[in-house]
Amino acid sequence: MKKILILILFIIIPLFISCESKDNKTITNNDINIINETSTEVVREIHEVDYELVNELLNLIKKCINGDYIITSSGTTVAKKGLITYKQISDSVETKNDNEYKVISKSNSLFVKLYHEAFFNDDNVKYRTKEDSDFIDLSVSDYKEIYGVIPYENFLNYIVNSDTIISIEKNDSIYKVVLDNELSTVNSKIQMKTFGDLKDYPEFTYLEMIITCDDKIRNVIINANYNINVNALGSMNANMNLSIDFNY
Repeated sequence: MKKILILILFIIIPLFISCESKDNKTITNNDINIINETSTEVVREIHEVDYELVNELLNLIKKCINGDYIITSSGTTVAKKGLITYKQISDSVETKNDNEYKVISKSNSLFVKLYHEAFFNDDNVKYRTKEDSDFIDLSVSDYKEIYGVIPYENFLNYIVNSDTIISIEKNDSIYKVVLDNELSTVNSKIQMKTFGDLKDYPEFTYLEMIITCDDKIRNVIINANYNINVNALGSMNANMNLSIDFNY
């Protein structure tokens, strides 16, 4: 059976390679986990996380990713500094059929016009950054070092698991989830820096998901606040709103 996935990635979205801190000390993934361990536990004590509800949501996600699906997304990121407004718009369609994936990414802002297309099949990736250019062959691990996000690893754009959820509520069929600013954005930071042509990795200050579902996830609203360092503009506070619709 032919396996196909169409996915449009976002500059605005959800670090397996090391990055440099301001004092030029190399920070690795392991360091990030250790640094955030204490602060994350403090937040969890305040919110008294309901782990039964966490497991309920994770089982729902697992159920959804095991089947085929089509995802359409649209979002806007707005960052302001004085009289300057930096606005980025992104739209997407993602289709999964069995275990083969196709990714198409488009996003526009004042400084960046993005096109990115990639095909995932087993451990191989073919991708290009222009519609009329030739495809480049890479392994999944090499692709991940450059772009961070792999579609089947980031079903909701960010890492959502028992380690990254610091607050969860449920009202009828709607989950409200607050995620750890560092642990949940490990992959997305790489993608955002590469796609957005940013000077540094973004620093998240708040990340929330509103997930609507019945027996499967139907819609996810993502709201995030973060700091970005945009080339030629410097450091700016940004707000991102993203709506993701699922069809199975």
